[in-house]
Amino acid sequence: RLELDYTYRNGYEFEKGFTNGNVDIRNSSGTIVCSGCEVKGMFKGKFSSNGLYANAIFQKSNEAIIPFIGVGLGFALLKTHETTTDSSIISGGRAVASGSIKISENSIKNFSWQILGGIDFNLTKGLFLGFMGRVTCLGDGESGNPSTINQTLGDEPASGNIDAKYKTNKLYAADALTGIRYQF
Repeated sequence: RLELDYTYRNGYEFEKGFTNGNVDIRNSSGTIVCSGCEVKGMFKGKFSSNGLYANAIFQKSNEAIIPFIGVGLGFALLKTHETTTDSSIISGGRAVASGSIKISENSIKNFSWQILGGIDFNLTKGLFLGFMGRVTCLGDGESGNPSTINQTLGDEPASGNIDAKYKTNKLYAADALTGIRYQF
């Protein structure tokens, strides 16, 4: 059988450390207060996805219990949001400032695929109770644009530009589903 599948996923969280060297930190008047500093931090955020797939399902003949396997090809729209990083500015091997950076949201469209399998129980003619598991490759993910550090260095506000994107290769999701299906 062939089917069209739309899936929305939300609330996936990620966390990853980073180090960015040779950053110039300036005070509010624009004077460099820390030249070539190192910035260390921990990305924390969430991502959601919307996926649309064309699935090809291979099943045993139409009996009372019907095992099946399938594959799906489609597209996923990944969105990172609520991304922040707790960071420290390091100079001479010691932390001279710390704070938080908010990273902008980002969306990426990816080719996506899934493998699925399960079992359907034939309740009445055309009505099935199904249990299914699937693994989906959502493609690559990336947080928003490079951000500006806004922290306090001593008693003065300090800022600097930092390349602070979070990137990951091949995000995967595993799902267990139960449902009722009517077949025409």
